[in-house]
Amino acid sequence: MGVIEKVKSLNLPEGEYVVVGSGILDALAIRDAEDIDLVVSESIFENLRSSGWQEDREFLKKYGRRCLKMGNIEVYDNFNIGDYNLSLADIPFKTLSIRGVTFMSLEELLKFKRILNREKDQRDIELIENYLKVIE
Repeated sequence: MGVIEKVKSLNLPEGEYVVVGSGILDALAIRDAEDIDLVVSESIFENLRSSGWQEDREFLKKYGRRCLKMGNIEVYDNFNIGDYNLSLADIPFKTLSIRGVTFMSLEELLKFKRILNREKDQRDIELIENYLKVIE
């Protein structure tokens, strides 16, 4: 099952989540994503936690934000990482809908990857830049 199908299976309300990270790369067939990362509203976060999703307390200590996990899906209460911030209020401006699923846009992912600039980010930056050149 691909990213889009897995996210749809969660039955999350529109406007209360956004798929962040490499999910859009998978959805656009740029490269496969190993996991799915989402930012969700506070109410969705609490609903998932009460329905059995596991809270990663080490993640909170390490990164200062809450994380729930279920299989290869991670859900965050915010996406504030270093100098990069993305909130649900940004959905109309910094996202892209693909087959009814809301993803952070490639342009936003590129900004995020450039800020982190880890080795894996550098590979993704090249993939994104090449993809954007082809579709322009």
